[in-house]
Amino acid sequence: MVGDIILIEFANILQKNIRKSDIVGRWGGEEFLIIMPHTNIEKAYKLAYKLKNLITDFNFTKVGSKTASFGVSEFKTGITIEQLLEQADKALYKSKENGRNQIN
Repeated sequence: MVGDIILIEFANILQKNIRKSDIVGRWGGEEFLIIMPHTNIEKAYKLAYKLKNLITDFNFTKVGSKTASFGVSEFKTGITIEQLLEQADKALYKSKENGRNQIN
């Protein structure tokens, strides 16, 4: 039950801090995906840093502080959705390998 509560609190932080045009969803057990139409990579990184800090500062129910690692990628003409997701996944794992609570 505590894990579900944390996931809900985490999702609420994401949802409250994205634009109306953005889409957030759960992507696996503890992973989330944010789709940001008409956004360049710099703005995506800016949002990732903002979200990382909000999550770090939030007092989660029964567990206190948590951290978040982010993988950012940008759609470019000629790549598939699968390639875009693979880029984001590789960036996420790089963040985790580099000590977590990071953005790549």
